[in-house]
Amino acid sequence: MSRLPYLIVLIIIIGIVSPYWFSYGMFMDGLIYATVSMNLHDHLGSFWNPQFTPFLHPHFHEHPPLGMFIQSGLFSFSHSPLLDRWYSIITLLFSGWALVKIWSFLQPDRKQLGYWPLLFWGTTPLVIWALPNNLLENLMGLWVLLAILMQWKSFRQDNWKLSLIAGLLWTLSFYTKGPVGLFPMALGPILWLFRLENRSLVFKHFLIALMSALLLFFVPYCLSQTVQQSWDAYFHQQIGNSLKNIVTVDTRFYILFQTFNHAIPTIGFIGMGWIYWRKQLKWQLDKKTIAVFLLGLSGIVPMMISLKQREFYLLPAWPLIILSLSLMALPILEKLHGKLQMIPRKWGWVVFFTLLVVSFGMAIQFSGTCVRDVKTQMDLSKIAQHFPEQKTFHFTQELHDDYSLIGYAFRYYRIGLDPFEHQEWVITSEKNLGLNGDFQEVPLDLQKLHVFQKKH
Repeated sequence: MSRLPYLIVLIIIIGIVSPYWFSYGMFMDGLIYATVSMNLHDHLGSFWNPQFTPFLHPHFHEHPPLGMFIQSGLFSFSHSPLLDRWYSIITLLFSGWALVKIWSFLQPDRKQLGYWPLLFWGTTPLVIWALPNNLLENLMGLWVLLAILMQWKSFRQDNWKLSLIAGLLWTLSFYTKGPVGLFPMALGPILWLFRLENRSLVFKHFLIALMSALLLFFVPYCLSQTVQQSWDAYFHQQIGNSLKNIVTVDTRFYILFQTFNHAIPTIGFIGMGWIYWRKQLKWQLDKKTIAVFLLGLSGIVPMMISLKQREFYLLPAWPLIILSLSLMALPILEKLHGKLQMIPRKWGWVVFFTLLVVSFGMAIQFSGTCVRDVKTQMDLSKIAQHFPEQKTFHFTQELHDDYSLIGYAFRYYRIGLDPFEHQEWVITSEKNLGLNGDFQEVPLDLQKLHVFQKKH
């Protein structure tokens, strides 16, 4: 199997985000996870009791700790914010690798076409956005795909060891993002329903994987009060609160609408192929394609129970939607592959190295710049330079919900922003806001923030 198409697709995917390779700035959620990871490495908090900052979420139970714990190990090499970026990119690319492995398993006679689903997946705007932004979904998506691969292989090969590994991967997924990571468990019932594998083997190995996962979760839970308290806090703060109190969308169908929106480019590409070769191709929707599609939906539809939905929640299930579309388009992909085979190999290498040079050029051009939250980052940089020894500031009420500001301050500069105790130094977004003449502004030429010192 030629690796050149995969190399070209890979450089297309990471080349699109080349301005982010060596630049600074991150989506708020990813910045929070990076801060918690740094603290875990620096022994601020523990695995079962992580910490965001000493003042805000000193007991961080918004998500299970595994993803942040794994990332914390990388801080042994460096505390550079670029570490967060590349950890995010590489983790998500491993999901692309797992996607190709599943394709090869499902289509052993057409392994050479695996770069097509990789291309469709990796050039989705959602995936492009997620690559540099350090989401927990990046890691959870990897566990999900590996669990599906191991479980399906165990059904086909009657291999109990693979079933145990599948159960372990279910648990890792749950430990990374909670119950949403358990949808690969639907694989067994779906394959049993469609009779795509031996039914008795599916039942047998599903039970083995299920028992493995239950033991891995409940044994530590039952033996340790610390573990119980951590999970109880998570279920109360995140699960219960999300179902009852948090509303981020107007309709429960939001996540389905976003799934369709992100599928439009792939569907359009496939549709043009069908139109062009319509007289030469016979369209057939087989059970395997439907099963993969339903498995993808099993990771999306349950989210409709809550009105707390975000577009990126569909990331772990998205490779399965892409795989189902690619399986449906198999005759078109074979036609396209045949056309590409007619192009001299040397031209493929020319394309690869051209994209590589362009990507590095873009990366160098944006190196060291702020590509997100520019004013916040520039202001914090000036504050850190002007007060190199000052590690705690009070910040006023209007900034308390600015978690990006809080995250950048602690992750990049180890500056703690205290919302409760009035310090000698105060950060605010408006001049004299609530300071009652007791403070005087420090002239720092900031763009968004203002720094005040208490008068003596």
